[in-house]
Amino acid sequence: MAQVQLHIEDDTLHLTLRTMLTFAGHAVVELPLRGAIYIVDEPESALALVNQGPVLLLSTASALPETMQAMEHGVWGYILLPLVPGEAAIMVSRAAAQATSTPSTGTHPQPPKTLMEVEREHILDTLRQSKYNRAEAARRLGIGRNTLWRKLKQYDIESK
Repeated sequence: MAQVQLHIEDDTLHLTLRTMLTFAGHAVVELPLRGAIYIVDEPESALALVNQGPVLLLSTASALPETMQAMEHGVWGYILLPLVPGEAAIMVSRAAAQATSTPSTGTHPQPPKTLMEVEREHILDTLRQSKYNRAEAARRLGIGRNTLWRKLKQYDIESK
């Protein structure tokens, strides 16, 4: 699971979160570790860590406006206090999944494919699977042969 570093002043809250996260299978680490998920109890501390990895801010309902401001400046999310069993573990898992899906090289993630790109790829895959038999490809795609012919022409796809 994820490696988590806790930056929490309250000893009881620190121990409670450590126990909950360890029980959920996450590793709570003490030494600074780049790429860890950080759980912080102060907005200022959270903002200082946003370049190190995903940061989760502990927040009470009355402090949500400040928490939202911190999220506008890079904090990944928040965990509401008082703690609800399982919430912290879920938020850590989500932050870890997002962190692994985003390139760490400083480049921006690839923009999503357009609908036309997805459709073109799907038509090509279906043609390959049907061994370039257009009637079979049209049947598998759930469209008429004439529609497939127009799509092939639209996407400049040459079939064998």
